[in-house]
Formats: sequence, C-alpha cells, structure tokens
Amino acid sequence: MNKKQLLILVGIFLAVAVALGAWLLFTNQDAPVSTTNTGFEISPLDHTMGNPKAKVVLIEYGALTCPWCARFNNEIFPDVKKNYIDTGKVFYVYRMFARLPEDVPAQKTAMCPKGRYFEMVDLLYHNQPIWDPENGITDTHGGLTRVGRMAGLSPEQVDACINDTAEEKHIAEIQAEAQSRYSIPYFPYFLVNGVGMDWKGGYPEFAALLDKALAAP
Repeated sequence: MNKKQLLILVGIFLAVAVALGAWLLFTNQDAPVSTTNTGFEISPLDHTMGNPKAKVVLIEYGALTCPWCARFNNEIFPDVKKNYIDTGKVFYVYRMFARLPEDVPAQKTAMCPKGRYFEMVDLLYHNQPIWDPENGITDTHGGLTRVGRMAGLSPEQVDACINDTAEEKHIAEIQAEAQSRYSIPYFPYFLVNGVGMDWKGGYPEFAALLDKALAAP
C-alpha cells in the first residue's frame, strides 16, 4: 500500500469516526418525554423541574390565588422535591390555571425575573395574604409589587411584566386544554403519567401514590 492509498484510508476512517460520534452525541441527549399513548404532552413553554427521562411524570395544575395550592407548595412540595424530583425519580411540570382574573398578573410577575420562575411561584404562594383578593386584598397590583421587591424587582420592572400581553395566549391555551382533556375538577390537580391522581391527605399519602407509579411495570 502506497502513501496516497494510506492517506485515503485514514481520511475515510476519520470521516466515519466523526459521523459515528455525531450520531452518538445526538441520540444520547436528553430526549423529550414520550407522549405516545400517555395522555399528556410536554410543551417547550411548560415550567419543568427534574429529570426528563424519569419514569414518572407529575403534572400539577395550580392557581396562584388558590389557598390549597399554597398549602401544597408550602407544606408538602418541599419533601416531594427533595425525595423524588431532586433524586431523578420524578419529572415535575407546573401549569398555572387562571381560576381568578388576578392569577394572570400574578403569573406574569412570576415570569418577570428570567430563570427564577419557581422561586417566584414560591414567593407568591407564601405571600398570598398581601396580594390575593381572597385574603381581603383590594390592591392586588400593590401586593404584587411588594412581592416583586422581595425578589429584587423594581416597581417599574413589575409593571412592565404585568403589561406584557405575550403570556396571555399561553395561559388561555393551558386552560382550554386542561378543561377539554382532563375536565379539571379542583386545584391543585395532579396527573401521574397522564392519569388523574386522586389524592387526599398530606405528604405520606402523596408519596405513596408516587411510589406506586414508580413500582408499576
């Protein structure tokens, strides 16, 4: 074999190696959650947390004005996050359902600081008494401004986010799908791998249902 033939073979080998490497790179990236016959779909606009390859997908429909949603967030979700989401067992999806008009500006406030959505949702739930009209608050805007300040946002930044209408279409789409596909009966409402979760009680009961889904074939 002469030098020219050797160089050709080396070139072919390198081309094959590069192609194989590219194929492995793209086929081993985190794949989107399968939606085939699962009863749910994950949108790029969804707010998610955890391992997208987890066996169990937990979808929550919650309203930022909902007191029971706040209770779940404040008292139960921290243990769910620590024991199931952070450990890679569960992929979590949060979808805000506007049960009251005030949920819309609250959602926009939550999305105001980029990359801090779940932090803001937690702040809004913990501080419902200062902005939620169901707590007797008549100045929701002022209350949301106060929550924004807790996150380091100026009143002008909060106003700019609340006045932005881009998120309203997505909020309406979430509501339409939730009602047409799942007929959401109450909040918070949970789906486990696309199936409605009949949950009552506290963390032990919630964890037991997740464990059952994880143990399923």
